Amino acid sequence: MPFNESHRVHFQSKADVFAFIAQHEEAMPVRVLCRLHQVSPSGYYAWRRRPASPRAIEDAHVLEKIRAVHRDGRQAYGSPRVHAALRRQGEIIGRRRVERLMREETCALARRGCTDGDQDWPDSSPAWRAGRTESRPAAPTRSGWLT
Repeated sequence: MPFNESHRVHFQSKADVFAFIAQHEEAMPVRVLCRLHQVSPSGYYAWRRRPASPRAIEDAHVLEKIRAVHRDGRQAYGSPRVHAALRRQGEIIGRRRVERLMREETCALARRGCTDGDQDWPDSSPAWRAGRTESRPAAPTRSGWLT
């Protein structure tokens, strides 16, 4: 495979590839993007014309309810609590569907004290960087040591 082609491992399905192409079609021609991702332009245009499936429409409605429950729970509820709250509201929905929708939406940010992915590591905290005085340890490179 040539260096500048994308590898299919980066996408879970053709729909993911088509969504990527739709996001980037203003930057590059569709035919080039399709060739790069090894899909047909006619497949991409057929995907664009295709209406949303009934399940996708229902998922969008359920996702609005999940967001509301998640927000009402001060964004600290994970999928088990969100599922229980939806069941109490009379919604007939499976636990795994709630998990899937939250995972896809990434609103499962119930990790306490973590509001941004950058805060997972202490180095990325601006306050921690400001108080830091020591330099990074030296690292070996081909041309010597990087300090």
